[in-house]
Amino acid sequence: MTEIILRYLTIYLLLTKGNVCYAYSDEGQIKINKCCEIYELLVSAPRGMFCTHVNHTSSSTWQPGLRDPYIIIPGFPNCGSHQRWSIYSNNSTDVLQILPNGVLRHSLYHSKPAEDYDDLSFIDLTNGVMHYDYEPGKYCMDKMVDGDIVSNYSLVCVDHTPNWTNPEFIMRNIVNPVTHGITIICLLFIAIVYFIMPTLRDLVGNIVTTISMCLVISQTADMVRLLTIFTSHISLIITETFCYISLLGAFFWLNSLSYYIWKTFKSRNVFLRITDGKKYCYYSMYCWSCTIVLGLIAIFAHYTMDYPTLKNYNSPELEQESIGSLGIIIFFMPVAITILINIFFFATTFKIINRMNTYGRIHHKLKHRYAV
Repeated sequence: MTEIILRYLTIYLLLTKGNVCYAYSDEGQIKINKCCEIYELLVSAPRGMFCTHVNHTSSSTWQPGLRDPYIIIPGFPNCGSHQRWSIYSNNSTDVLQILPNGVLRHSLYHSKPAEDYDDLSFIDLTNGVMHYDYEPGKYCMDKMVDGDIVSNYSLVCVDHTPNWTNPEFIMRNIVNPVTHGITIICLLFIAIVYFIMPTLRDLVGNIVTTISMCLVISQTADMVRLLTIFTSHISLIITETFCYISLLGAFFWLNSLSYYIWKTFKSRNVFLRITDGKKYCYYSMYCWSCTIVLGLIAIFAHYTMDYPTLKNYNSPELEQESIGSLGIIIFFMPVAITILINIFFFATTFKIINRMNTYGRIHHKLKHRYAV
């Protein structure tokens, strides 16, 4: 029984290694949170930071500089819904120091402190020094090597309090959701009108309704993605996936609508040999197959080919909290192509309408509905 418990405990520690700070039951020792392993340092690279063995650098291991006994707890802090913030200290106005109780103190100076700032006596609020304290488990500190520059680095969990007077906060959390809500209401109104009115419930009306619903899903997902309360990696990936796939589907449906109008005006024989239902099924096969295939390719590229060198780094800052640039390119390159094709359809159809002297019933209906 004891062997089984130890085995499960070992598996738990292996699964949580590098993601959150370890938990120890010994409350009598001072716990110091280190970002990397004891034998590792943070190294800055063009694509971000990663932990590497100290033997592969020209520097030494990081030490907290405490006189009392302490234990090193490797791993990044689990901030939960709090904001993560990086702090760099390299002979600057930002000073990072581990206090004897294991608390990280970040002091802000108006000018560069003296060279002997390692002494605790430099912390003096009467001199106008602003400082912030971070409890153990809410920070990690390590040495960072950036070429020939060696500095102290800390990743802290900031208890972010909303500032209602901040223009960025107002635009992101008030104006943006309100405008998204107005857009969603307008699109729902258009979809309901085209779906209810019998005279509008033809092939064009069904396509317009589908486009409106795709845009409603895209706007809803984008509004959820922009809210600051949703900071989970999984939730952001899911909302961005719904946002981009539905937006891509809307553009493919718009391309189908443009093709239908162009084909109708270009053809001399406009008699309906295929019903609107069959045409809608054919257009659905084209639009949804292209959308799903491209969406799967974009997600696959994001997880397998986008920033491949960052996948082995044990840093929460390097975790892709949103779809990478390669996935964005795969999503929006077809959008750009469909826009160019739609411009061609529009210009060609506009010339055909100007040259036409007689109109059939379908021509007359489409001209009055889409010529403007």
